[in-house]
Amino acid sequence: MTSEQIVGLASLVAKDLGMRDVDETTLLDAIQRTPPMPTILSDSHNQLWVDRDYVAYSALDDSTVQYVYIAKKHAMEELRDLRNDGLGAIDQVLRQDIMRQLRRAVKADGPFYLRGTYRRRMEQASLLAI
Repeated sequence: MTSEQIVGLASLVAKDLGMRDVDETTLLDAIQRTPPMPTILSDSHNQLWVDRDYVAYSALDDSTVQYVYIAKKHAMEELRDLRNDGLGAIDQVLRQDIMRQLRRAVKADGPFYLRGTYRRRMEQASLLAI
């Protein structure tokens, strides 16, 4: 996905989570920076991570992470790191959930995984080429 599409997606996710409006210009600058800088947006309930290679969120009172978008290359790197104990002593249920999401991304057609509901919404809004 392009940087602009990633920012559009992050805005959709933030809105769905009830977060404040995303400063799209600042977010776009962070994504396009070399090396790219992950941006963490948070409010009193949620945390949203936005990077050139992924968009993910988590409720602050829940340890699970939900990937909305992840580049296949990044998913493969993350899986390798997890297999090499990259998260240390995290809960095994959390580890398995993250690995399940990463494996789904690796198996996706094309260079990235985008959760189906967001794929459809972005296509309908003409934010993603069909």
